[in-house]
Amino acid sequence: MAECICNGCRNLKRLIDDEGKETYECSFGFPSDKCEECDEEECDIVCDNYEEDSDEADYILVTCKDCGRELKKMYNDSNEPEGEVFCIDCYLKRQL
Repeated sequence: MAECICNGCRNLKRLIDDEGKETYECSFGFPSDKCEECDEEECDIVCDNYEEDSDEADYILVTCKDCGRELKKMYNDSNEPEGEVFCIDCYLKRQL
């Protein structure tokens, strides 16, 4: 058996209700009816909507316009320029 495919999927979102109870919901619906109530650590289910959940996948490296410091910026699918990028120190200096 392999690790549950939902454990490492970006589409699985943690939800907390008003009473503090923690549940999980998939953006595309679970790949099997067994997944929503599953307490198992392992399974062999395959999901067509699986997308690896990686912290580094959401960022691109950019540089501060003033000092050249490398910064992590949220990745934007549109690939359109969003204006100048400044680190927090340079941004605050410009505000004074």
